[in-house]
Order: sequence, then C-alpha cells, then structure tokens
Amino acid sequence: SALGAAEGFVAVYPQGSGGIAGKLKTWNAGTCCGWAMNHHVDETAFVAALLDDLPAVVAIDTKRVYATGISNGGMMAYQVACTLAGRIAAIAPVAGEMTMAANECRPTRPVPVLVIHGTADRNLPFDGGPGARALAVHDVRSVAAAIEFWRANNRCADAPVATRQGAVTRTRYLDCSEGGEVELVVIEGGGHSWPGGDRMARFLDPPSNTLDASAEIWRFFSRR
Repeated sequence: SALGAAEGFVAVYPQGSGGIAGKLKTWNAGTCCGWAMNHHVDETAFVAALLDDLPAVVAIDTKRVYATGISNGGMMAYQVACTLAGRIAAIAPVAGEMTMAANECRPTRPVPVLVIHGTADRNLPFDGGPGARALAVHDVRSVAAAIEFWRANNRCADAPVATRQGAVTRTRYLDCSEGGEVELVVIEGGGHSWPGGDRMARFLDPPSNTLDASAEIWRFFSRR
C-alpha cells in the first residue's frame, strides 16, 4: 500500500474464504488449501467478478491489472494467469507453487512472469516434493517446472541471462513472444516469506533482508 501511494498504483487485497484456526482464509488452488479447497470454491469466477466490479469502486486501467501473492496467494497468481490471461497483464508469485499441470494451464496469450522463491523454503520446497511444514501436504511441483512451462508458453529464447549479487540470483528469459518475459529471482537460504517485509505468521519463516520483494515486483510490473 505504501509503495502504491508513492508510485501511483492501487493495491487491492481480495480475501479468500473459510478459515484455518478460525482466521486464516485460503484459496482453492487445487492441491491447497483448507476450506476453499475442500469446498471446491471457483476462484476464477470470483476474481473475474472482482475485476468486473472494481472499476465502479476506483479508477483503474483495466489493461494494467497485475497479480501477486505469497504461498497460497502465489498459487492463485499462477491460476489467474492460466485462466484469465486476457485480463491479467503480468504476475509475480512469491514462495508459491504452480499447482496446475501443464495440460491444465491454457493461457490465451503470453503472460509476463516474475517468480521469487528461496532455496530453504520448507513449506513449498524450491525443488519440489512434500513440504516439511506445508499446511496441505502434497507433492509440490518444483519452481523449475513452473519456469519451464512459462518459458515454453511465452516462446522465450532457450538460453537465459543470469546474474548473481550476494545471495540473490536473477535468471531472465528474453526474446519472448509479445513481451512475455520470464524472470526467476532465487534467494539462497531464503525461506517461506515475503523478502524485505514483515513476518506475517509464526508458521512462516523470518523474511530475508537481501531483497525487497515489493520493489522487485513493481520494477517488473511497471514496465508492462
């Protein structure tokens, strides 16, 4: 919200449904999480309805709507890119998993994607597999699988450009169709958290201070 006020964009916070421990609302991302998953909530319909309603509430540029989120919210960012690509300009999942399989995700156009993930994430492991601290235990798909899907979908060049600064490695896939750049930001030793932010819950890891995720995401979104 503070960055939006400074940069001139509107930050919107949709709520999930149900509740874990009486308060943590969740999104139905297929393999996670909680009440929303168990009750098969149609999240695509909800987000589409929200986007229909939003211009009546606040003045927005409907061609510059972006999606980001952490963990289950990151899963939802992937999901809306798969199902509402015509209404989402770009996405930036943080410590999230692309739960939809490649044959289920059918975006109607190349969608620019920025992924931020730590190598020490024990909820949604970077390399996939069961998460030791996952809220909904399942076989997590790896970050590499998500990156490869979007690289292929966006028809990016095979050879990426990688740079490293301290614990942060940036890998960019360029020459993509319709500007659908794919970028991966990896934090060595980073956990399940929003880098540069506050610790949002006790079950999440302390955030890394090697990166400001909000600033990184706006850097990526603002070019689109």
